[in-house]
Amino acid sequence: MFLHPKWFILAIVVGLYLPVAIDATVLHIAVPTLSQELKASTSQLLWIIDIYPLLMAGLILVMGALGDKIGYRKLMLMGSIIFGIASVLAALSPTANFLIFSRAILALGASMIMPATLACLRHTFMDEKERNFALGMWVMAGGAGAAFGPLVGGLLLEHLANSNMRCDSLKSLMIINKLSKFL
Repeated sequence: MFLHPKWFILAIVVGLYLPVAIDATVLHIAVPTLSQELKASTSQLLWIIDIYPLLMAGLILVMGALGDKIGYRKLMLMGSIIFGIASVLAALSPTANFLIFSRAILALGASMIMPATLACLRHTFMDEKERNFALGMWVMAGGAGAAFGPLVGGLLLEHLANSNMRCDSLKSLMIINKLSKFL
């Protein structure tokens, strides 16, 4: 049952959605470090954390409508490319304002990925039981990503230097682009 290609598509969709969910909370643990390293003011720290969910929530319906016009596959691919590039920009951010800008671009990519992944599940899983299972996995990935975001942020702060983070962001971008070709 789970060897059918649609389960591979579910894995890709969940894999695309998981970083979107993680990014919502990954920087919460990094506030003291961001303040020190980027010389960020209190206002800038607030924008660094809040720009992502604020813009994503504001753009998600617009991107869903765009997906209806251009197709969810194109929207998902464009969103993952934008999200990957913005992740690299965020990892390379030299200033707090540049990080705010990068997180705004991340939100644009995320707002494209979310409705596109849901549309992909809707079109891939025609059987109601299978679709319910797939949607449950999607929701679980979102909840797990948001819950594990601070842990991921703490691990990155604890174990990786800036150069390693930059390398990991580039690797993630390449992996996402390769996997998107299967959709």
